[in-house]
Amino acid sequence: MRRRDVLGSIAAAAVITRAHAQLTEKARRIAVIMGASANDADAQSRLTVFRTSLEGFGWIDGKNIELYERWASGDPGKAAMIADEVSRLNPDVILAHNTIVVSSLMRMSFRCPIIFVSVFDPVGAGFIKSFAHPGGNITGFTNHSFSMASKWMEFAKEIKPSIREVVLLWCPKTAPYGEAFYQAAFQPSAPMLQLATTAARIQEASHIEQFISRLDASESAVAVMADPFLASHRKLVIEHVARRQIVTVYPWAYFVRDGGLISYGVDQADMFRRSASYVDRLLRGEQAGSLPVQGQ
Repeated sequence: MRRRDVLGSIAAAAVITRAHAQLTEKARRIAVIMGASANDADAQSRLTVFRTSLEGFGWIDGKNIELYERWASGDPGKAAMIADEVSRLNPDVILAHNTIVVSSLMRMSFRCPIIFVSVFDPVGAGFIKSFAHPGGNITGFTNHSFSMASKWMEFAKEIKPSIREVVLLWCPKTAPYGEAFYQAAFQPSAPMLQLATTAARIQEASHIEQFISRLDASESAVAVMADPFLASHRKLVIEHVARRQIVTVYPWAYFVRDGGLISYGVDQADMFRRSASYVDRLLRGEQAGSLPVQGQ
């Protein structure tokens, strides 16, 4: 190669290097912390919806944004470690999926805006001041309200009129809001349908089969709380209630896609789609505390 060609190649390489450096410097950092497992196909599809929706607003990963994806796998301990890791990334915005992830972030006192998805009762959890005026640096999208309790019972009773009780299933470690939901909404809704209620606080995967095996299929139905632990172990739940032929109502459509009987809840993919619009607004200068929290 002649000297002129060598110098030309070096100059071209220098231009590319400078352009890459400028791109990296200008790219906005978005940390996405998923409460689910990375091998969960449905969770991956929701993340794809988020990416695609961001592209619709002109935010392209590898061009003007850098996406950092982390997966907590329904584990509060892992969520805490990821929150610590993300704090060192210095992101411009954080998208936080589910209550255990948001709780971990709140303990870290992040200054950057946080958008949550699939969080139950964010006011009661202390994440926001109100739906209309969240305040602080956090806003987002809730997964369902207390009114869901009566809906789940109605569906169970309609499917099997002979039932006398409905069991609410949740894991206190990953769905601490389950107790409030049970006492404030689930129990009070039962008398209208002449039903009794039972609280099933599941601590380990092995407890799922143990509890379900004790239910009387002719008199009991199950309602599954929106819970990262039960979402991660949904195939176990679906398998055991199907084996016993126990009517079970689920919070998310993907439980039904995996073999469950019926679900009633919000469209999680839609929450991820709408969260992209909030990311866009925050990156363009709006404040998280001024964006209202949206429900179902």
